[in-house]
Amino acid sequence: MSNKIIQPLDSTLATEQGVVPKQVTVHTPAIATQVIVVGHSAIFYWWPLWVAGYIMSLLTWSNHDQVQIGSKMEWFYRGRDLGVIYTSLLLLLILISSTKIKGMKAALLIAAASFLILFSVHLEWWGVILGWFGNQSISLSLGYYLFSSTLLLVVWATSVFFVDRLSFWRFRPGQVTHEFLGGIVNNTYDTQNMTISLNRQDDFFRHWIIGMGSGDLHIRTMGGRGVEMFVTNVLFVGSKMKKIQALIATKPAVPLEA
Repeated sequence: MSNKIIQPLDSTLATEQGVVPKQVTVHTPAIATQVIVVGHSAIFYWWPLWVAGYIMSLLTWSNHDQVQIGSKMEWFYRGRDLGVIYTSLLLLLILISSTKIKGMKAALLIAAASFLILFSVHLEWWGVILGWFGNQSISLSLGYYLFSSTLLLVVWATSVFFVDRLSFWRFRPGQVTHEFLGGIVNNTYDTQNMTISLNRQDDFFRHWIIGMGSGDLHIRTMGGRGVEMFVTNVLFVGSKMKKIQALIATKPAVPLEA
């Protein structure tokens, strides 16, 4: 929305020149009345695994060998590449979501390791490497890819779209509230002397590569009862941060109710 300012031309000058007065509309940017922020759990960063699982199940279905296990025929991908890639991705996500990989050096190290793994797959070196350990292989069936990916997708969607949204933060002019689903207000904070900072520089892969521009908000209130609060893994936090800073700097026209 925008506010319109009507600026009529001088009527005397317009009459003398025979010009019909015109209205000039000046658009001023609107300020958001509130911003709702939801923090997510670390399970959000596991979406690449179920996406990769579905892709690999499709590849297995299109290029497979049938192996009899017990009384049933199982489908496996022809080759050892998919199992290696899937296992490497699983290990990478465990490291990213469970540890804080800080700095550009750590990001470059992970990128280099990922490149070496894929390069080795391209040159078919993994067959030789696994042969050093008793000619072992990493072979996953079509059923495993489908079942594990579907199960992970259900857990991921339940967490991201339901569980994480049971509590949220509402930023309004002069006020911040921590609320639960159903309108239950847990705490209310005045934004006077409040500071809000954004942290997403240290965890490059987590926040930028697979986090969709996510980041952590650090909220601190001043005074005798100073409180520190952290809202982790906020999606698209960059655009929300600008609106939040404008809101906490704005004084409400009337006192807000919690």
